[in-house]
Amino acid sequence: LFKDVVEYNAADSIILDVPNKKTFLYKNAFVKYLTTELKADYIELDMENSLAYASGLPDSSGTIVGKPKFKDGSQEFESLDLKYNSRQKKDLSKRSSPNKAKVTSRES
Repeated sequence: LFKDVVEYNAADSIILDVPNKKTFLYKNAFVKYLTTELKADYIELDMENSLAYASGLPDSSGTIVGKPKFKDGSQEFESLDLKYNSRQKKDLSKRSSPNKAKVTSRES
């Protein structure tokens, strides 16, 4: 489980799946945990495993919008999708947007 308060919000909807300890956020979603901030049009939080998954969603023309923007302290990057483990402070995603820095580990 997360060790501190997780702040979150979404413009469209927030769905709590209590039995599976998951939260789903849709459209202009925002999550803040300690020094980490995540914005995307879709964010899934897995409270049991301290995981966050984020991606954009297709608009009416099929173009993906609201791609994940991740910030941890002074480090920032954008990605096509993102999977982040808050226990390990590690980005587990495999794809980044072109010309954007990809940070794969934030261990201190």
